[in-house]
This record gives sequence, C-alpha cells and structure tokens, in this order.
Amino acid sequence: MGIKILIPLDTSAFAERVLAHLRWFAPPDTTDLVLVSVIEPAYYTYGSLNYSLPDILETTQSNTNQYLDNLCAALRDEGYAVSKQLFSGDPASVIVGLAKTLNVDMIAMTTHGRSGFVRWALGSVAERVIQNTTVPILLVRDATSVPAHVPGSVPFRIMVPLDGSKLSELALKKAKEVARQMNAKILLFTAFDVPVGDTLSLYTESLVSMEEMVDRWRKDTGTYLSEVAHRLRADGFNVETEMMLGEVAQVIEEVTVREKIDLIVMSTHGRSGLSRWVYGSVANKVLRTVDCPLLLVRATGVVEAKPSTDSEPVSIA
Repeated sequence: MGIKILIPLDTSAFAERVLAHLRWFAPPDTTDLVLVSVIEPAYYTYGSLNYSLPDILETTQSNTNQYLDNLCAALRDEGYAVSKQLFSGDPASVIVGLAKTLNVDMIAMTTHGRSGFVRWALGSVAERVIQNTTVPILLVRDATSVPAHVPGSVPFRIMVPLDGSKLSELALKKAKEVARQMNAKILLFTAFDVPVGDTLSLYTESLVSMEEMVDRWRKDTGTYLSEVAHRLRADGFNVETEMMLGEVAQVIEEVTVREKIDLIVMSTHGRSGLSRWVYGSVANKVLRTVDCPLLLVRATGVVEAKPSTDSEPVSIA
C-alpha cells in the first residue's frame, strides 16, 4: 500500500532539500507526493516591510504556480504521482488543515533545527505545525547529509528512542511501517542521564544509592527493551536493543553516528514533548545535532491549529 506525503515549499532551494531524502526511502511506485505552497497576503499589503508594487501579489501567485508545475513535472519524470496545492492564507493553518483534509500519512519539511525555514521561521510555521497536527512530521535539518550509498545496497537502519512510557511507544507503529517498506533493521534505544553534583541530592542521598539506582535501571530497562523487541520480532522485524548512561540527546547522537542510523522515529507531545524526556531537552536537541532525518510522531487528541488571520485560506490553484 502506498503512502501520501505532504511537502510544504516556499519556492526556495532550501525547502526542496527534503526531497533528496524522500527519494532515498520513499520509492516512486509506492509514494504519492502533494506539493503545497502558501502565500501570505498580509506580507504584501500596504504598510508592511515587504510592500512594493500593487501587482506584486498577483505576480508572486503566478510565479509560485509555475514553480510548482515545474517541480511536479520533474518528479513525475522520476515516477512519482504528484499533485500541487497553492493557497493564500496562514501557512501553518493551511498545512495542518490540508494534511487532515487529504488524509496524508506524513508531512515532510526542511528545517534549520533552531530557526526553521528560511522564509517560514520555525516559530511561526514548522513549530506550530508540530504543535497542532496529529500527522507524523519528517524533519530534515538543512545540514543533514543524504546517504552516499545506493538505496538497498546496505540495510536501512531505524532508531526508536524509548523512555519506558506508552507515549514513546507511539513511535513504534510508524517505525514498523517504514521498516516494512525498506526491509529495515530497528534499533530500540534508551538512555539514563545520571544526576551529578547538586542534582544528585534530588534523586538519592549518596553515591552508593545512586549505584543501586543505576543497577535497577539497567535491569528494568533491559527487561523492558527485551519485551518490546520480542513483540516486534514476533511480527517479523529485525530488532536490536541498546541502553546507555549519559545525557539523552548526546548519547542518541553518538549512537546515531556509530550505528549509521538512517532515520530516527520519535514520539512527542509537540508542545510538552516526550513523557519523561522533555521535548525541549531531547527531541529539539536531537533535531539540531543528528545527521539524519527525524520523524516525529505526534500524540493524538490535539486541537487543530486556528488561522492567525481573520480570513479563511483561499485555494489559488
């Protein structure tokens, strides 16, 4: 069964970088792409910093439409089924609403990690999409390298960071979908950040007690990972497990490099992050540092984004 991926584009080469990664693990014969651009009318209205000639909005719409047509044609030549969507409105609201309306399987976008899109800042678009959509989001940092080897020449490797919570396990469903498609290996990984210095007293009264705590963590975590791995192996997946002591985001980065991980699939609340691994201290750090795409799986039951403008988004093409 194929997957449908929504790709927000702002006509910059930067935003297109996500396509190189999609080409690597989203085969044309099983993938439908939806390219979407959103023009913000307020960006061109009189009084704004970017206001120029009265016809600049019409020209921008025409140029963006042509840009989408050209990109669609190029992707069709590669074998993809491609459609385009051009809207006038608030970008984050349009992306969230369109993903729901079209029932896409994934949103894929390029991000700086810290500041987001070149023209669509992370705080105003990508971050709001993360907070308000239940659709999994593939984030590719601008500096992320595209794998040098040919797809299929070496096993595709997926890391799923787990913290023992049911929330973190929400990532497993999407990881299994990608693993089936890519015949990939899955690495289940967890880490324990050992308190030091003044923070040690918040957890235990002595180093001896801390050693006992770490021993319990190793035992409990080993049992937990073995149970999760057993379930996945029963479904036919190739699964490995690993646990480490250290600052969570840092050790995730270390293992990603050592194990040549191609994709990290991680669950997040979007706003408050992982149940035990806070989003700001883990998922956001991982996005800024790892050299592979990050697929965020959003917790369900989230209120949809509301447009920041008074007008509804308008379809242009």
